[in-house]
Amino acid sequence: MDSPSEKNLAKSSATPGKTQLINFFETRYLYDEQSYPVRFVDLPGFGYAKVSKTLKEVWQKNLVEFIQFRVSIRLFIHLRDARHPHAKIDDDVEAYIADFIRADQKYLTVFTKIDKLNQKERNKLKKRIS
Repeated sequence: MDSPSEKNLAKSSATPGKTQLINFFETRYLYDEQSYPVRFVDLPGFGYAKVSKTLKEVWQKNLVEFIQFRVSIRLFIHLRDARHPHAKIDDDVEAYIADFIRADQKYLTVFTKIDKLNQKERNKLKKRIS
């Protein structure tokens, strides 16, 4: 059962491309009796969204400015659908970030929906990423 503070933490949709705003989630990371502030930022999946070309161009401009010029970004976590590990849009995002990532930043790919794969598909994905 969800606690009151967890309920409605983030809205999710079964329809890709519904995120149209940059959403910030702040939390604290506890390690070795120290507390560190952590901010997760959810960016619009503009490649999937069914919106006008003009709106996608506005998103693109805002996203470029946001991710390239934020000195506080230390880690890019790229969520990829395990059912479509070779999706061109995801490969393009990875290549795009590789073009400007700084030495003090890291890039991490996280595959989602792995539970939807059968054992053969999981093994194929594991081979691909190792």
